[in-house]
This record gives sequence, C-alpha cells and structure tokens, in this order.
Amino acid sequence: MASKSTSSGLGLVGLAGLIAAVFLASVATQHLALILQVDVGQETSLPVTGIWVIVLLVGLNAFVGWARSGRSLLSRAQLVCVTGAVLMAAPLLTQGFWHRYVGTVTSYPREGQFQVIDALPDKLWPHGANLLADGLSASTTRVVTQEQPCELKVPVSADGDYGAVVAKPYLISALVRADTLPPASVLTCTVVGDNDVALQAFSLDRPSKPDKVRNDGFQRIGVYGLRIPDATTSVTVRFSLTGPGSVDLRDAKLMSVAAVEIALRGARPVTAEVQAAMPAGQRGTTVVAPVHLLSPSGAAFVATGGVPWSEWIVCLLAWGSFLGLMMGAVLGITLLLHRHWIEAERLPLPQAKAISMLLGLESNTIWRNGWMWAGFGVAVLWCQMRYWSGHYPALPDPSLNVPLRPLFGEMITAWGPMWDVTFTLSALFLGLALFMELNILASLVFGFFCYRALFWFGEGTGIGVSAPGFPWRHDLTVGAYAAYFVIIMLMARRHLASSAKRAFLPGGWQRQAGEPVAPRVSLALLVGCCAGAGLWCWWIGVGALGFAALFAAFVIIAVVAARLRAECGVVYGYFTPYSMTIVLGSLGGIPLFGPQVVLFGLLAGMWMASTTMHLPGSQVDFTELGRREGLSQRALIGIPMFALILAIALGGWAFLTLSYGQGGDNVRFNWAYDTKGWYFHGFNQEVSSLGSTTGGSVFSPWGISLGAGATVVVSVLRQVIAGCWFHPVGILFGSTYMMDSVWGSCLVALGIRFFVVRFAGAEAVRERLIPAALGIFLASCLTYLIALIHGTVLLQGAGFTTLIQGVP
Repeated sequence: MASKSTSSGLGLVGLAGLIAAVFLASVATQHLALILQVDVGQETSLPVTGIWVIVLLVGLNAFVGWARSGRSLLSRAQLVCVTGAVLMAAPLLTQGFWHRYVGTVTSYPREGQFQVIDALPDKLWPHGANLLADGLSASTTRVVTQEQPCELKVPVSADGDYGAVVAKPYLISALVRADTLPPASVLTCTVVGDNDVALQAFSLDRPSKPDKVRNDGFQRIGVYGLRIPDATTSVTVRFSLTGPGSVDLRDAKLMSVAAVEIALRGARPVTAEVQAAMPAGQRGTTVVAPVHLLSPSGAAFVATGGVPWSEWIVCLLAWGSFLGLMMGAVLGITLLLHRHWIEAERLPLPQAKAISMLLGLESNTIWRNGWMWAGFGVAVLWCQMRYWSGHYPALPDPSLNVPLRPLFGEMITAWGPMWDVTFTLSALFLGLALFMELNILASLVFGFFCYRALFWFGEGTGIGVSAPGFPWRHDLTVGAYAAYFVIIMLMARRHLASSAKRAFLPGGWQRQAGEPVAPRVSLALLVGCCAGAGLWCWWIGVGALGFAALFAAFVIIAVVAARLRAECGVVYGYFTPYSMTIVLGSLGGIPLFGPQVVLFGLLAGMWMASTTMHLPGSQVDFTELGRREGLSQRALIGIPMFALILAIALGGWAFLTLSYGQGGDNVRFNWAYDTKGWYFHGFNQEVSSLGSTTGGSVFSPWGISLGAGATVVVSVLRQVIAGCWFHPVGILFGSTYMMDSVWGSCLVALGIRFFVVRFAGAEAVRERLIPAALGIFLASCLTYLIALIHGTVLLQGAGFTTLIQGVP
C-alpha cells in the first residue's frame, strides 16, 4: 500500500510512472483491439486495459514498499495522479478518437468526393504540403485553351524535403469553370516526368457543374492516390484543352497522401542501401531502417516508428488542441461546481469508489476482503466457461443471450419493433452496474422500455409511418441533455453566484476548505479555453457563429456527462447524443452556418458520441480523489490536460506504428481504417438541396421537445414528491445505444441489489455487495487478459480463432 504523503505535486518519479502507465495502456489497447479484434472492454467507464495497468502499478508499489520496509515507490497522491491520467487518456485510445479518426476524416478524399471535399478544412486531415500553392493559388485564375495550356513545374526530391517523391501517392485536384464547353472539347490533367513519362490524372469532357459548398461558380475535380511517374529532377502538372472553348482554372493542389495510404497498406523496413537499389516505383511501400537498432539512429527509428509525422502533425495539433480547449472549458465548469456537487448534493461518485478501493485508499484494503474474492471466484468460473466454450464447442456455454420477440410469438405483432431486443448478461457490465444505486438501476431499465414503447405507440397510432425518423432516438437525447444542463445550473445557482462573487474579491486565487481549486482559477480556465476556441476557429477557417454554437453544445453535453457519472455512474460508452448535426440543424443548419462548420460538427460528433464523454466524468473522479489526497491546484488542472496530450501523442504512436508496420487493411479490426461514407449521407443530401425548397437538415422539433419535456417533468416530480424513485437518467439514457448493450446486465444488477437490501440491509450492500461487485469486474478484466495472452500465442502458431466471441 502507498504511504500517506503531504506532497501536493507529482514529482519526477510520479511523472515517469504516469508516462509509462499511459504508454503501456496505449500499447495494450492497440494490440488487443487492432490485432486481436477485442475492443468492447476498452469502451467501459473503467477501461479494461487501464485497469490492467492500475493493478500492475498497485502491485509493483506494494512490492517495493515491502522490499523497502514500508517506503513505497509512489505515495498515495502520486498513485491518484497516475491512475487518473490512465483513466482520462484511455477513452481517446479507442472509439473516442484513434479508432475512428483515420477512417472518418479521410473518407471524402479516399472516396473521391471532390464535389464536397472543400467542406473539409485541409488542416483536419493528414496530408503533405500543397506543392502547387505558389503556382496556382485560390486567389489566382488561369484561362486554359487549346493554344494555351497551364503547366506547373514541381521539383523531385528523394525524401520529400522540398518537392514531390517518385512513386509516392498524391491527391491532385483543381477548381475548374467551363460554362459552355463544346461537346468535342476535353480538359485533361496530366503529370509528366522529365523523362517524358506521363500519367493522366483526371479529365473533364462536359460543362462544369458548380459545387454548392463554396458557391463561387467553380467545380472541384481531381484524383486521389495517383503515384508520381518516374522523373529525375522535376515533374510537370499540365492542364491542357483539346478542342475549342476555354476553361478557367484556380486553386490547384498536389498533396502527398502517403500518411494515409501507407497506414492502410503497411511499409516494409529496408536499409538505405537496399532502397537505393530498388526501382523507383517500388520504393513507395518501404521505409528506411538502420542496420543496427541498438544505435542512436536505431533509437530514433523506433521512436518515430517509420511514420511520416510531418504529414500528421498539423491535423493532430488541430484536433488535439480542439479537444484540449473543449475539455479545459468543461474542467473549468466542473471545478466550479465540484464543492456543491460533493457537499451540498452529496453525489456518490460510484466509479471513484471503485478506483479508491483498487488503490487502497479506503480504511480496509480490498485485497484482503473475502467478499471481493468470493465475487471474483464465482465470476472467474463463469467468465472462463464463456470464453473457452467460444473456442472449444464441446464445453458448455453459460452465456445468456435471449431475444425477447420469440418469447411472445404472434401476440406482439401489433407492437411493432418494441420487443426487438436481446437480453444479455456481461460480467464486465454487471460488476460496474452493481455500484449504482437501486433507484438508478430501476430508472435505467424502466426508461429503456419507455423508449421502446414509443415503437408500440407509433405502430398503433400511425405516427411511426407518417413522422420521419420516429421515434426520434437521437433527438430525444439531445433535448434531454439540454434540459438537464439547465436543471443542473438552476440547482447550483446560489453556489455559482457566491463563487463568481468571490472570484472578483481580494484573495480570489486562494481556495477554501473543500474546494479543489479557487473560483478565480476555475473561471480563468473557462474563459481562457473559450478565448482559445475563438482563435482555433479562425486558424481552421470555419464559421465563427456555427462554431460557437457547436462548441457550446459540446461543452453542455460534456458537463451533463460528467454530472451523470458522478451522480449515477456510467457503465459503457455511447451514452450521449449521437449526432451533433441535430443541434446545428435545429438552429438553422448549413444555410445559416455554412457547410464547413456543419461537417466539422459531424466529424467531431462521430467520436464524441462514443467513449470521449467518459473523460469529463473521469476528471470529476480524479478531482475528488486528488482533493482528498491534498493535490495542489496546479496538479488538479495540469494532470487532466497532460493526460489528454499523452492520449493523442502516445496513443497515436502506438496506433500509427502498428498501422505502418502491419497495414490497416491487414489487421483484424479494420473498422478503424474503413471509410465512413455512409455517415455523411445526410450531409451530402443537405448540401445537394441548397438553393431548393426540398431537403435540408434532418431533425425533429417534436423529438427534442419530448426529450426535454420528459426530463423536466421527472426532475420536478423528484423535487415535489417525496420518495419518487424514477430518476431523469432513465430519460437521458433510455434512447442511447448504451442501453441496448447493458439493459440486461442492469436488470440483473437491480434484482441482486434489491434482494440484498431486502434481506440483509443497506450495510450489507456497502460491506459485502460492493466488494463482490469489484471482484466480478476484475474477473472479467482477467478474462480479457487471458484473451490477450491466448491470441498473442496463437498468432505465433499455425492458427488463430475468433477471440471476440468468447470475451464476457
């Protein structure tokens, strides 16, 4: 066990441990998900790979303390810092960022959707510099005729330091305007090497059709992935017209896309001598590696992983800074509300309770608790039977996966798809759900079936056919989150007013007892991040009005997510609104805000809706544990921000080096690399409908109003009726994808918890059931570790089974 420390900082040992812990979690996450295709465990509120690292850290700390007669490696405060950093970084290592990022932001270029590609700011996706920017910029127009072609010369470089690289894949495009191009005329873009080796990139043989993204009369055409032909000193990008007429040309682009293509295909490491001896056309799939890895050059190669970081740095800086500014603003608000939540409202922080038990911060160590080991033993037996029966069919399978519709037969035909759900039980989800209060579990299950009952209502009344998008799944969640944010602020209004007053009085930088940071510090963080968001918006080049609305919406949702985790507990990801375009669409959509910011909201919302929103709740948990252990204000703000930076940097290193070594198309979990064109279908339709009376943003004011109204009604009932057990969390989570996966586990947890309270009392829940719940959760984490070891061993042999089927 760690010793109590009066230090309020992290220290060099703690800093090294923090970085090492996040690094181990990153590597384990990418190997488990990409190579073995086991990814569900990393998406829980306490991610499995993070728990492995935490348990390893606690064990190592205890061993060092035993070996050094009580002087442990890390103090309790340092353990909290390292653990908090791992849990705050973990959501971004999976679907919260890295497992969706590449496939999402590269969809338009890779699918050749040049008619809408200008809605995607260049800084938001990985590519090289535009080598034609000086020759034909966005502010310069060149007229191309049969007698006057447009030729743009680009030098050839062996390593890409100053020009194009032979055999390297590039995106080539340009804006063209040809209102009256005769039928016999063709505009052709050709890339010509100085050895007269030419490749046709693209052509236009009909009048241009202006893109609606820019609304400037030009059409963008181009090609993705063209490899530069053989050349010695330079290549020429030639735009020529065959036949009569003329074409206006503007904003030509020649940008390397090797960052994406090599990540998909993989790169073979070869020495510089071997690469020099290869034909130029074969060098694009290789990366130069030193002869000896145990050398300075070898260490540099391992550190970079063969990744062309120059093509990644801008987009990672853009997205990382956006996430940092958003989460910083959320942290500022939650720090301001923290004392009120903990002291006045007495939020239970169920996940913080589990972490506190794991770290040995409680009075009685969990590792000597018999109830924990009893729950662990029973769950290990069940989990192991589930796992190994998935690989050896002769073994009995104790899994519970029961579709409900067949149980009712023809009796429920008129109920529509209400009962098209499956009862499943997961030890991972069950262990976490048992930390929730009885009324919360009942509200979750009841709220889920209230949402499902809308299908029955729609079937019976005909609304399901007449109302587009009914039962408005995502609109309900947006409305509920917006309403609950207002309720949170109203409940804390006196505390917020008092804190704001103190922030402007002398001594505003000093915190009082029970406060994690002083109000002035919280407000400075909030205002600074909002101001930084304004600069970010200008740097990226998206509409300020739409970005302000979007940034505010993300912050509101994140604050509610943090509150719900602290108040109720969260089991899995996908518990927040799934589509942020509903917010902008309800306020005016593309006609008001422009396509760039709406597309940005769509991109960011795709991973914000998955596991990213675990991060604000983890910040609250860390703040409370850190406050109890006496961490300084600097540490309570700096650790969450540093954890986010490490998640992008170390998570990116683990993800990209594995991608460049294996090739995204060759790993088992290639979802992380697949284009997501289906996700942009609604956006493309809305862009196409600009200027017409049809189409437009798809959202339901009825759905938003219903979600908001139900949340307000339930919240008011809990205030005016003593003993009202139904909590608004049932409305907030009822229509989310999370409940599809966890409702069965929540139902079983409800039954177990009710039985214990009914026959043994509330004390038995605290002293027996909660330790047993942690044991159940750890047993499932152990099964994931066995899957990691099992799958890794099989990779070295002749066969490999499907691991994901047997993991509980």
